[in-house]
Amino acid sequence: MPIPDHDKWTSIADKFFARCDFPLCIGALDGKHVKIKAPPNSGSKYFNYKGHHSVVLMAIADADCKFIVIDVGAYRSNSDGGIIQDSAFYKLLNSNNLNIPEPTFIPGTNTTVPFVFVADEAFPLSPNMMRPFPRRELTDEKRIFNYQLSRARRQVECAFGILSSMWRILLGTIEVHDTFACHIVKAVCVLHNMILNKEEERIPFISNDELAVEARTRNND
Repeated sequence: MPIPDHDKWTSIADKFFARCDFPLCIGALDGKHVKIKAPPNSGSKYFNYKGHHSVVLMAIADADCKFIVIDVGAYRSNSDGGIIQDSAFYKLLNSNNLNIPEPTFIPGTNTTVPFVFVADEAFPLSPNMMRPFPRRELTDEKRIFNYQLSRARRQVECAFGILSSMWRILLGTIEVHDTFACHIVKAVCVLHNMILNKEEERIPFISNDELAVEARTRNND
């Protein structure tokens, strides 16, 4: 998974705008915990709030549910925000070494904004990292923004779903050493991209009705 160049980031943003109606989005970010057997002498490092041991697959997906960047092996006891801040990706992002295009106009407006990755509330807000508004005291404008961001962010959730459905080893506990388990997760992510490149019909189409139901559910939580 080489770091995209300027033209690739622009192409990703164009696809997000066409598919999810979210401008200047260059990736959807989220984490998934992968069950592993308890490593020897690991104590509670890999033990998560769900009551089992796991390593974290932190991933950024494009609008076609393909992985752009992955980070595997963090302890599940760490928060998603802490994991991403310790990753090589985040260090490259903060040092402006990801080849991200310069800020540009939102289509159809004179407003200039940076290209962004979209994430949920667990991740830090930054010039190139966008998260939803807090759910308390939402105005109509903020509620619409959260809905549109949810449309874009759902692509990484779909990517995890496709990944697990194709590679059933991720549905149970990986019964190998934690280092080897991380190699397995990295391998299936690469294979995931290869298969979607060959079989585009696996890329899910998410209707506006489905997203509206999800948005209502989130607002009622």
